[in-house]
Amino acid sequence: MQRLFPTSATPMRCSELRRHASVAIHAFRGTGPLSLNRPTHIMRHCIAICFVTLLAFLVSAAEPRPSNAVVPQSGQTREHILAAIEKIKGYGIIEWTETSHWGRRIFVVWYCPFSGRAAVYAHAYYFDDKEWHLFWDRLLDGTHKLSVELPADKDVLRCRGADGSVVHTEPLDNVPKFYDKKHLEQK
Repeated sequence: MQRLFPTSATPMRCSELRRHASVAIHAFRGTGPLSLNRPTHIMRHCIAICFVTLLAFLVSAAEPRPSNAVVPQSGQTREHILAAIEKIKGYGIIEWTETSHWGRRIFVVWYCPFSGRAAVYAHAYYFDDKEWHLFWDRLLDGTHKLSVELPADKDVLRCRGADGSVVHTEPLDNVPKFYDKKHLEQK
């Protein structure tokens, strides 16, 4: 009959076996130094996972539009411009409005590609009886929504934020009037 533990084992070997058995028992109970069941180990892992996840969301939320993204300089129709901007906008939905005043037709497109940041990219186009031309392209901080107006008392394009405050005012000195151009061609 063979014995599981030979009697000729040295005391060194027995102490080593006792140590391994002790570690195995503590690990099984969840009380030993190598146990992952200890609350401090679990909390450390949870905090590390939460931190890495939060960092990933912050990095992805702060992404501006791609550096190779080119806003169309002109377009035959609003749909052509909207389709081109849809390809470069990234996160968010496109909003737009068209307004006409004093012989000018203005088309403004904006979108908020950020999560957690109140800012929009805005692009304004004017119509010259053939196609739309870009005259203003800007990142506006401080709002996630826009309201666009052409006031009667001034020759400007005014953008208001979600709270009604003026976010940006763009002078329309360089934007040709459609009526003047058409009237001059008839003479």
